[in-house]
Amino acid sequence: MFRLHLPDSSRRSFVQVGGLSAWGLTQTSLLHAAADQLQTAPSESSTVGIDRRAKSVILVYLGGGLSHHDSFDMKPDAVAEIRGKYSSIDTVVPGLQICELLPMMSQCMDRVCLHRGGAHNNDHHET
Repeated sequence: MFRLHLPDSSRRSFVQVGGLSAWGLTQTSLLHAAADQLQTAPSESSTVGIDRRAKSVILVYLGGGLSHHDSFDMKPDAVAEIRGKYSSIDTVVPGLQICELLPMMSQCMDRVCLHRGGAHNNDHHET
């Protein structure tokens, strides 16, 4: 059974999230109009004949899982305390390395968009 862990949830935060969700549902027509405009008005840098729409998106949220230093954001040149206990391996993308525990993933990294950044104001480790 799937259980969502909300460490600092309150009625106020629940109402805020619910309000934002309801607002987001009302914006679908605006998003469809923007998408239609982008499809009908090609930019100067667009290439004819290439479909640039994403086929699928997978969001990996590792709450309680491997740290980013132990999976997709290896630091092989960092000091031992930061670098972690696992080694990095090369992927099919030149210059991109991931954890040695992910050998099958390393073979399909040419079909992945890896985002190694984020910002938040939460000091909890799981965010």
